[in-house]
Amino acid sequence: MTVFALAFVIGVLNGLRSFTPPAAAPWAAHLRWIKLQGPLALMGSVPAVAIFTLLAAFELFADKKPWIPDRITALSLVLRGVMGALTGACVAAAGGLLRLPTRVLCLRPVCVWQVRGSCASSGF
Repeated sequence: MTVFALAFVIGVLNGLRSFTPPAAAPWAAHLRWIKLQGPLALMGSVPAVAIFTLLAAFELFADKKPWIPDRITALSLVLRGVMGALTGACVAAAGGLLRLPTRVLCLRPVCVWQVRGSCASSGF
């Protein structure tokens, strides 16, 4: 149940910011707060931590600029979906949910709540 609650929180946060939750997952893996195995273990590497941290910082800076499109455009929502799926996979793997059907159940709240968070933060 805790994994589903964390997936809910990650989904809402990912709807508000595209790169902040995906930056938090590599930091958590790098600091060994969560244990990731297989291909997701690369999220805890120093290059992944640096890349996602820089992307999150750039997002915070660029979001205030007038040339950035709305967060509810198609490309923005697709990007949020990809980043939410990556972060949700890390949450599911760290929670010990290694079977595919359970991961899909964990990713569903991430995808639903990221869209709701994105629309809520833009005034919908």
